[in-house]
Amino acid sequence: MVIGGESSLRRLKAEHLKKKADQELQGGNYRAAWERYGEAIEAQPSNDILRALYSNCSLAYAKALRFQDALDYADKAIEISPTWAKGYWRRGAALIGLQNIPAAVDAFLKCWELQPQDVESYRKLSQTIKALKREQLGAAILEILSGLEKENKLEKARVEATDMAAMKEAAFRLVAESHRGHPGPGPYYSTILRWRTQGVDSAEAYAVRAAIYHNAKCFLQARKESQEAIKLLLRKLGQSSFKDDDDASVETEKMTLEGKMKKAKSNSMFSKKEEVLAGLAAAYSRLGDAYLAEPKHPDRDPVGAFKSFTRATDYDPLSQELRNKLQEATEELTKEQVEKAALEIYNQPQDFGFGAGGGISGDYNPQSVGELRPGERIFRVEALLAFPEATPGKLNSGIRESLRKALATALSPPNATADESHETKSTITTTTTTTSTGGISAVTLEGVFPARPPTRLALEISVHIVVGPRLLYGNNLVKILQSKNLEKIQSAIGGKDVVAALGVPNVDLCRAELVDITPTYIDATTTTSEATINSGQSSLEYQENQLAIPSKPKLDLEVPYKMYRLVTSNGTAVERTDKHPFAMSRVYYNASEKPEEVWVELADGSCRWRQTAGEIRIIALKVPSDLAPRQLKVDISPYHVKIYRVKESKNAKKTQGKQKNDVEQEEEIYLQGRLHRGIIPEDCFWTHCGGEGDDGCCITLRKMNLEVLQKHWAHSESWWIRLFQDHQDIAWDDYEKDYSDLPEEVLEKCRTTEAIKDVERAVEGNERHRRETVLCICRRGPEAVRAAMGYFGLQLPAILILISTLGSCNALTIPEAAESANLTKFLEAIKTAGYDHRLGKFFRGTVFAPTDHAFSNLALSMNVTEESLLTSRPLMRHILSYHMINYHLLWRKSLKPMQTYDTDLHGASLTIYKSRYGPVRILYGELLLVGNGFQYDAFASIVQPNIKTEKSVMHVIDRVLTPPRGEI
Repeated sequence: MVIGGESSLRRLKAEHLKKKADQELQGGNYRAAWERYGEAIEAQPSNDILRALYSNCSLAYAKALRFQDALDYADKAIEISPTWAKGYWRRGAALIGLQNIPAAVDAFLKCWELQPQDVESYRKLSQTIKALKREQLGAAILEILSGLEKENKLEKARVEATDMAAMKEAAFRLVAESHRGHPGPGPYYSTILRWRTQGVDSAEAYAVRAAIYHNAKCFLQARKESQEAIKLLLRKLGQSSFKDDDDASVETEKMTLEGKMKKAKSNSMFSKKEEVLAGLAAAYSRLGDAYLAEPKHPDRDPVGAFKSFTRATDYDPLSQELRNKLQEATEELTKEQVEKAALEIYNQPQDFGFGAGGGISGDYNPQSVGELRPGERIFRVEALLAFPEATPGKLNSGIRESLRKALATALSPPNATADESHETKSTITTTTTTTSTGGISAVTLEGVFPARPPTRLALEISVHIVVGPRLLYGNNLVKILQSKNLEKIQSAIGGKDVVAALGVPNVDLCRAELVDITPTYIDATTTTSEATINSGQSSLEYQENQLAIPSKPKLDLEVPYKMYRLVTSNGTAVERTDKHPFAMSRVYYNASEKPEEVWVELADGSCRWRQTAGEIRIIALKVPSDLAPRQLKVDISPYHVKIYRVKESKNAKKTQGKQKNDVEQEEEIYLQGRLHRGIIPEDCFWTHCGGEGDDGCCITLRKMNLEVLQKHWAHSESWWIRLFQDHQDIAWDDYEKDYSDLPEEVLEKCRTTEAIKDVERAVEGNERHRRETVLCICRRGPEAVRAAMGYFGLQLPAILILISTLGSCNALTIPEAAESANLTKFLEAIKTAGYDHRLGKFFRGTVFAPTDHAFSNLALSMNVTEESLLTSRPLMRHILSYHMINYHLLWRKSLKPMQTYDTDLHGASLTIYKSRYGPVRILYGELLLVGNGFQYDAFASIVQPNIKTEKSVMHVIDRVLTPPRGEI
């Protein structure tokens, strides 16, 4: 009784303290709140109250941005009550605060699974998945696919395989390519949400894994994965459980978030026929990509790619992307190869869904006939249908499907009893129970033979129908096709739809026979494993395949982040930037405009560092957080940094019978190296706050920046490509540049230059406005001139003087000269870059203008569209600056045999070579060492020289000049 009373007292005390803590929490006094919750926890109440205390305490810490403490209390709540959804909600919220988004996804998924009717849990799970970086999204896809392998729902790679680093890079590239240009969250975010909540369809999993293997350059394995996806989708096409399209669309429109959530576990991919057909088109497209591989790859097979893309266009004839891929595959084939491949598409057996019927091979397949009883045999109907008026092009996917559906229906004998019919249906499951859609796995079109008079008078279609052990069914179909009864034959092959497309069949040429196809290795008393049945292999073959070791791809995928990765200051991943073809990077001169700080973390885990134009910040990761600052030693010299700790140890020695203790000092080095460039030690400092990230051991180094002081315009010289001499180079375009703290003398010159340009732009704008106004007045005639004289208070001589001061109204500016020379793309580039004013009346110098064909070739080499190329403002500014030489009027006659000029792009120059007889060439690009000398790796020729403008000269060239590296 006393024990019960103490329990009640503790409960009352805990509830009282909890109530006070809740009030503090609502009032925003978070410290007082978690202290009150702690006192309530010490009262040791029952578990139902204790879990609420831990949960609310986690909430208080999260609101105070102490997310690690919030995570600890959330885990305590889960430990007490593992089936309590709120505990996982608190855990997910804390993990989001710690920027551990993948773990937060798992927490909110568990929260939703415990209460699948809760709308907020589902919405929060969706939001958290959308917060994943693309690299994390790719890793999540690989994790799910790996789980399916462990559950034996997917076969392991048997042909080719690569390491996990390459697979992660390949998965990232798949996600990045699919999300490029997408207006909202990319498609793979919804895919991961569906996979997490509804499960994964094996066909979709194989198709996605095929794309990943393709990106990893495992093209043979990608073919295998695509073929498996095609097999599964063709089996789905033979099912009769598709919803009516109209009903499904209405249901989708009316379904709310709550309704979708309720059906989350019951819905699956490919629930509608259109989805299966689209999936087949995508799977064949993946197969074609795997055959196409990449240029000059040993596994490249244009013939296989042509067949695959042809099959894909059968399932999705409106796709322009598939047509383009088919055209690419066709360009590498001769006319004879195309004609031969086109015939083989429909005439070869479909071992991998590769034929007219789109089904599994017409040979024996255990899944098409079910399990055999002792002594039973397997039979197949082999039929030949003849259509005198048809051509192979009329036999599209819809007609093939109708034909197979009708033949499967015709297998049922008209006089069969109910018991016999029921018994037969249970035996030939895939043949007779799926007649409503036509994707029947037991019916295949083995060959299509065009009419070739006089030997072949009609289009002949060879059809194989596996009927298993039921002779009655096969015999009934044979009788129909050999009856020469036109009405019965038309009904058996699909009725009016097939006849309307292929014409009336020739009953005299149609024939059929029943063939015994029982394999010699069949043993009806042996039970075959499910995996063996699905693959159509014998048990021995299946076991051999399970032990097969995949080979490595012939060419390895280049993985960019093996030696370092890009993170935030606390080590969480950042979104990888989309690489620019010219390796360009955006520059910021204003500290307030800087984006998220990006740090470089070395693969060995020794340090994490970032830089601006003036300083370097380093976080030493191996320094223990509990190490006192007085125990830490930091040596900083102009070219060397060392972080270490001195440890003392006593060694006891006996000398002449006496005990003697020698103190030895040992150094425990945490970070050491020779810097890439020099620093100023007097302006450097370090801190150690005993925490992690910025609160750990941090060092700030001030750069010398001697290179920038020598070349004040070359601001990129301040950027370090590595921290220590023995480190790997950091890619130039990995993250954006912060030039806000350049040396003051450099910034002053930069500001002066920009101020001069602003004045020039303002004067040019005013002059242009004045000129347009006067020209407009003059064009309107004498009445407008007299009105202007009265409005401006000017006399006629003043108006005439004003018009004369406009100078040569016929003198052209660079944009006007480009328009008159019909350089439309160059003119569009000028407008995109905003250089139409800069290249106006006041520009003095030389401009090289590429032709329209040159811009087209550049877009093709960059693998981008012309529209995306010409609408990129940073890129056009960068390129056009490289085509402008200020203050030099380079007429063709005045050119020297070899002369180098600085362009408007800082730090970049052009070399002009003039031969005695040939065209004038502009040398650009990288300077290469050839033999004992140097030469440039690219050049452009002047095709139309000396186009005179107002204060400058323009030359038309046949290529776009691309600098080796630059900044935006």
